[in-house]
Amino acid sequence: MLQLLTVEDEPWISKGIEKMLPWHQYDIQLIGHAKNGEMALDLMKLNKPDIIITDIKMPVMDGLSMIERLSGDVAFDSKVIIISGYNDFEYAKKAIKYGVSNFILKPIDPEELKSTIESVVSQIHKEKREQENVSSIRLKNYMYERITHQEKPADDEIVFPKKYYCFIFSLTEIPEAEMKQSGYSFSLRMGRQIVYVVFGDTPEGLTKLARTTVTNLHDRYACGMSQVHTSDDLSVEKAYKEAIQDMKYGSGEENRKPSPTYLTVEDESRLLSALKKGEKKLFTQQLNELLDRDQTLEAHLFILFQLYVEISKYFRVYNELNDNVSWLLEWKTVSAWGDLYRWKATFFNPLIEFILNRWDKQSKDYALQAKIFVEQHYGNSSLSLDMVAEYLELSPSYLSLLFKNETGINFTSYIAKKRIKEAQTLLARTKLNLIEISRAVGFNDVKYFIKVFKKELSLTPIQYREIHR
Repeated sequence: MLQLLTVEDEPWISKGIEKMLPWHQYDIQLIGHAKNGEMALDLMKLNKPDIIITDIKMPVMDGLSMIERLSGDVAFDSKVIIISGYNDFEYAKKAIKYGVSNFILKPIDPEELKSTIESVVSQIHKEKREQENVSSIRLKNYMYERITHQEKPADDEIVFPKKYYCFIFSLTEIPEAEMKQSGYSFSLRMGRQIVYVVFGDTPEGLTKLARTTVTNLHDRYACGMSQVHTSDDLSVEKAYKEAIQDMKYGSGEENRKPSPTYLTVEDESRLLSALKKGEKKLFTQQLNELLDRDQTLEAHLFILFQLYVEISKYFRVYNELNDNVSWLLEWKTVSAWGDLYRWKATFFNPLIEFILNRWDKQSKDYALQAKIFVEQHYGNSSLSLDMVAEYLELSPSYLSLLFKNETGINFTSYIAKKRIKEAQTLLARTKLNLIEISRAVGFNDVKYFIKVFKKELSLTPIQYREIHR
């Protein structure tokens, strides 16, 4: 429930507010009453109210002084409703600079209070939905950047909705209706491949749910699931590889033994580097060296399989290459070296040729277009890798990789720096308050804005403004 604190030195007015509305119908709990601003500040140390209804003129500390004190607190995000007499109304409007936008004149009209509370509650719920959306975008961007180039973005405010998570990997998109049973939260697009991210409260419950989903889908879709990970270890790239490996072995094999041969991050990085430079000879040499580590058919089969999946995650190859999973069906039938050579000639080599011809031809242009898009949309708090990739008709994972390669900075960090730079201008040249500035530059959470600003410049926004005004 939302929590409400009243601050009023006249007990009869405070009592009247408490009885004026059926607060429980708005999911509001009255947590206390303070006779002045100083008492209210003490109460707020114990409880953090979502809504504060305060008078202006009170002994010891008036309402405006209390609001001014609260405005300097990074953790303060309560909605404040000011009640004041007609003669105090102009004085009360000074509170606008502290983000207060709700005023009620005395004597309080029940209908006016009702409409004001309904508006404030609606605003609180809207902001919470926005914050959840932005938190999800940060998490998705983080996962893209970990999977594509194993780099933790500068944004360290990564929030997982639940303690445990796992990945369900599929070579093709699974219809929404069929994925609902897994309770997945969102998906990551890796070229033509899809990673469904599923969260749970317990590892046992999440494992059972995800495994049941994969088992039910496995006959119709090439999919697999990772082990269950905790939100603390942030091992998303490991979960990604586990889900691919599970797809290789198939679901339902509880005692399956993983292949002893892996394509390491270093191996993948070297091979991708050769590809994006268009150096076919170097790529072939490095791949042969990798395959020569283990001469068994099983080792070659799994390395080529994993490499095929890892490389194709960067490209939207629907038209250029086979738009089905026949390559996997053929791969599963490989039982001799001749079968492997035919599979390699039919599926693997065409993918490599496609990449050699396309990889670096437009990367600089795409990076520039992405920067221009950010320049035009940085004020949108929903700006994400998915949004820019869709605009450029690229895979988000490919955009993440080429953006880092061409700019030297990951996408998440670039957006944060752009927003902070624009905030610096607004702080120095305007009288906008911190809430207005944070929203103008794409931070819908002023506390998060202050945290990122201080991390970037080693100054709070207020300190920066004082220096540059």
